[in-house]
Amino acid sequence: MQAFEALYNPCIHESAACTISVHFSKEGAEKALAWHKEEKRKEWQQIVDNDEDKGTDMGFDTICPFGSMEWWGINEIEVLP
Repeated sequence: MQAFEALYNPCIHESAACTISVHFSKEGAEKALAWHKEEKRKEWQQIVDNDEDKGTDMGFDTICPFGSMEWWGINEIEVLP
């Protein structure tokens, strides 16, 4: 039987991906990733909105664009009996 892992790596330079959830369908894993990515985008936007240097060369939005240091992916795995 096949299953699909929804994976997330919070820092591509210093850590490895971890499993967010496991799904019976690839579509389910994609839906989970889309939801997770949107939640992370909201967190990032809060940081940007509260940044005193927003829109400048030193602003968080300039230095660290959303998703530039993160990774999301799907891995197909086999479930053993």
